[in-house]
Amino acid sequence: MTNPAQWLASAAPEPAVPLGLWRKPPFLAPIPTGQLFDAVSTDFDISLRLLGILRGHHIPIGPVMGWARTRTAVWLVSPGMRDAFTAMPDVIAHGPGTVLWLPAPNRPANGRGWIYRPTNFRTMADPSLLAQALTMITWSIPNDATE
Repeated sequence: MTNPAQWLASAAPEPAVPLGLWRKPPFLAPIPTGQLFDAVSTDFDISLRLLGILRGHHIPIGPVMGWARTRTAVWLVSPGMRDAFTAMPDVIAHGPGTVLWLPAPNRPANGRGWIYRPTNFRTMADPSLLAQALTMITWSIPNDATE
């Protein structure tokens, strides 16, 4: 069984490259989406609410990376599942081939770190449940223009 770093690195065309980059500053590696996972980005505060909902319902949560500088969170979802999120407000669905600069699973780097680290079990949140929870949250947030 591969460890989480090996699994994450295996999404790169040359897995040895991310493994090497994670050992030296800035400790980030380019990992493309599409082969092992797609990615969905949303506001960090929305993601924290989303995490609360999913945990409260005992729904498995997959890898989620937080990026302090942009106050966003990036959710890794199963390949081909990004389409469930493309029409959602406040969500960016990253398509196949989008390069994400990710830290190693066991080490924060450059203001980025794993809120939920990749595991040996390769668990990812169910995209339909994730989309439903995101819809609930985005509809409950007041729109500044209507206040």
